[in-house]
Amino acid sequence: MSIKENVLVNKSFGVAQKLGKSILLPIAILPVAGLFLGISAALTNGAVLKAYPILASPGLQIFLQILNAIGKSVFDALPLIFAVRYCGRACKK
Repeated sequence: MSIKENVLVNKSFGVAQKLGKSILLPIAILPVAGLFLGISAALTNGAVLKAYPILASPGLQIFLQILNAIGKSVFDALPLIFAVRYCGRACKK
């Protein structure tokens, strides 16, 4: 391997490493957003509310709607989160 090839490999490895570091945060928030969506969707379902009437309390339903809105907003803004995080990391020296 010549010196030029070695430099090219090192530069490409650096770019790949920068990309990997930049997507850590968006990947880390996905499970939490998924849990928010899943739990809120399961506990606001009509069949579940009929089976467990205690879950139909207005306060709990409002809380579950907020969880649902948080999860949906994260998934809706996912491309933007990736883009901002990558640009922020790529511009940082």
